[in-house]
Amino acid sequence: MTYEALGLLLYFSTCRPPRRRRQTPACVGLPCNLHALKEKGIDSATFSLRCLLASASSSVAFLGDLDYWTTYIIKLLTQFEEFPAHRPFRIAFNLIWPLHRIHYALPPSPAPLDILARREIAQEYLYRDGHYDQLRSVWVFTIRDTPIRSIYRLCVSVCAQDHNEIMLESQYFWRHKDWVIRDIPDPRDPDRVRYAMLASIVEELVAAFNYKIGLGLRRGTAIYDSEAIANEQTRPEESCPEWVSQVSGVDNLVNFCREGDQGMPAFRERNIIADVSQFRNI
Repeated sequence: MTYEALGLLLYFSTCRPPRRRRQTPACVGLPCNLHALKEKGIDSATFSLRCLLASASSSVAFLGDLDYWTTYIIKLLTQFEEFPAHRPFRIAFNLIWPLHRIHYALPPSPAPLDILARREIAQEYLYRDGHYDQLRSVWVFTIRDTPIRSIYRLCVSVCAQDHNEIMLESQYFWRHKDWVIRDIPDPRDPDRVRYAMLASIVEELVAAFNYKIGLGLRRGTAIYDSEAIANEQTRPEESCPEWVSQVSGVDNLVNFCREGDQGMPAFRERNIIADVSQFRNI
């Protein structure tokens, strides 16, 4: 079995297709002995005809199921075919691999200064495992993804100043209500610029999320519920993890924005200019 075939098999085994109501065969409930047939006034010829029709109906139902599953699989493959410059079977395999742990490992990330010198590196990183805009809607990916992986993806997008990707990734983080910001572990990144970027991103996420919470929005819900908010004992605000306050700034100014942009406060405190205003996008 090839690498791609194994990935396809494992991925489809984890998919949850929409439920389809099955039809009950026509022969279900018919009496199965001649004495019962005579009591109901059904002769053997009529019963045989009914069984024949039921058999034909079951065959049609089977063909319908076959067409249904074939169409479903084709739709899944079509979704992955939209990933640019990637083989869909390999992406499907990567979604469920490795099998020995629940969450994905943190992949190597490009250095911020390298992205500043050549911003195409960010696109190469974000498209390496597939288009994250689509992966974020795949159930298997969302349950195996981690907040620290999302923060690193945000770091790459911020370095490239890809505002659309910054918005999409921050909204994805917002929808993960189980991702409490104060529980994000210390990455202890050896790259000083990236470590400062990660700490600044976390601080700005806290400020942006608390801004949304102050407007009445709640993480994980798309509908404003004024009654539920009125009954809250305390406002569910976010806070920074302890390691963030211990991350120092960089010696030389690093500017990821265009000339004239002031950037955001958490970044300026660490001698970095970066715009993450899309964090507050609702």
